[in-house]
Amino acid sequence: MTIESIEIKAKDDYILKGKFFPCENENKKNPPVIAIHPAFGIKCGFYSPLAKFLSKENHVFIFDYRGIGESGDPKLVHDGMHSWATLDMVALHNYIEKRFPESDLHIIGHSGGAWLLGFIPPTKNLKSLVFICMPNGYFNSFSFPNNIRLYLTWKFWIPRIVKKNGILGNSKFYSGAPLPGNIALDWAASGLKKKFIEDDSFQPNGKFIKDYTVPTLAFTFSDDQVCDAKSTFSMLAKFSNLKKTHRHIHPKEIDEAEIGHYGFLKPSQKKKLWIDLLKWFNQF
Repeated sequence: MTIESIEIKAKDDYILKGKFFPCENENKKNPPVIAIHPAFGIKCGFYSPLAKFLSKENHVFIFDYRGIGESGDPKLVHDGMHSWATLDMVALHNYIEKRFPESDLHIIGHSGGAWLLGFIPPTKNLKSLVFICMPNGYFNSFSFPNNIRLYLTWKFWIPRIVKKNGILGNSKFYSGAPLPGNIALDWAASGLKKKFIEDDSFQPNGKFIKDYTVPTLAFTFSDDQVCDAKSTFSMLAKFSNLKKTHRHIHPKEIDEAEIGHYGFLKPSQKKKLWIDLLKWFNQF
C-alpha cells in the first residue's frame, strides 16, 4: 500500500494537508470511505496507525485543520472556530465525494472533531458516524471539581495566554499543538455557554446537531479525565436524532490499566477496540 500525501483547497482557497490510505483489498468494489476528524490540537499523524488498520477494507483519509500540523502556521490563521467545520471539514468531504462519488462515507470524530459536525449539515453520502470521547464543552456539564477547573480555563487562562502570545501554546492548561488565537478564544467562549455551540450568540452556530440521523457508534471511557462521563453523556444527548450504539468502557473490561482520552488511538488496541470498528463498518 502506498500512502498518498494530499492537498485540499477550501472554498476560501486555504490549502489543507492530509494523507490518503487506499483500501488494501483490491477485489472490493467501491470500498467505503472513512474520514477521520482529529481532536483539537492533535496532528493528523497521530491517527495514522488507525487509518492504516482501517484501510484493510476501506479507503481512509486523515487531515490537519488550518493552523495545525502541516496545514499552516497557527499565527497566520485568524478564522474562528467554526472554520474548521464550515471550511475545512466541508472541503475534505467535497474532495472525497468528487474522488469517490459512488462510495459511502463514514466519519470518525475524536473529541471536538465530533461535535464540530454541528456547524455543518450532513453530507449526502454519509452512512454512519463514530464518536470517540466527545465532550460537551460547557463547563457545568462536567462533574465537580472539573467544572471549576474548566470554568477558570475558559474564562481566564485561555484568554490571558492568547492575549499574551497571539496563539494558545503548550502550557499546564493545554497540552496539544498550538491553536490559532481566534479558534482558541471561540472554543473558550463556547465553554461558558449553557447551550455550548448551539448558543444564539454565535453566528454561525451549531444548529445542525439535530439534523444527523445516521447509525452512530459512540465510545466513552470511565477514566477519561479530559471529558468525564457526565459531559460526554450530555453531548451525546444533544445529537438527539442519531441511531446510537453507546459503549461506555471501564479499562479493566478489556484488560487495560488505563485508556483515558487518547488511549483508543494507540496501536495496542488493534485486537481490542479497533476490531470493533471494522465490524461496525462492515455491516453497511
